Amino acid sequence: MKQNLYIVGSSNGLVCLLNDTPDDPTDLVALLWNPCIRKSIFLPCPGVKFYPSLQPMQYLGFGYDPITDDFKLVRLVYLYDSFDQYDSEEKKYFPVSDFQIYTLKTGAWRTITGHSCQIIADQNFSVFLNGSIHWFGHTWEHSGDFNNANCTSRNVILSFDIGDEFFHEMAVPKRLEGVHRFNMKVVVLDGLLALVPYSDQAFGGFCSVWVMKEYGVAET
Repeated sequence: MKQNLYIVGSSNGLVCLLNDTPDDPTDLVALLWNPCIRKSIFLPCPGVKFYPSLQPMQYLGFGYDPITDDFKLVRLVYLYDSFDQYDSEEKKYFPVSDFQIYTLKTGAWRTITGHSCQIIADQNFSVFLNGSIHWFGHTWEHSGDFNNANCTSRNVILSFDIGDEFFHEMAVPKRLEGVHRFNMKVVVLDGLLALVPYSDQAFGGFCSVWVMKEYGVAET
């Protein structure tokens, strides 16, 4: 099996890694690594399968819950019609209202139902801060038809409280709401949540940083 590891996240000395190219794309091959003692464990697969024609896109986040003294891995899944994968204009998206949580103490996954749908633009990157996992993403503004061509999107920061296990939406500054979402990273800088708009073009590349000085307040 080809190895294509990337870091999902790190917290309290543990690093969560994912192999993004499993033999079965609906599987999840993740491991927890403690670099101090040089030991790692592979996590069990969530065991959630999808229709063969729907291609899963999974978004992960990792963090530590001090209340329960436990580590948690969160898995969000978003589906699209794999038959349309070569025609982005006709690609049909299907939101999934469930997500899975793995806890290290139990060594098992459980499914939570009924969360509000969000599309996370950068599936390979999340950060843990103030007891929450954060992803940069966008939310659709539409009138009932998720695949309506007239839908518009708005950039947001999606956070997941590791303790109460609820999702929350955080606003970004107005001037970043419409920036191309695939050229944005959410990071932690000196203990503060930050967004990094960038361009990696050979000519005219740039990188800037927006720092949220007061957590949860976009215009700070």
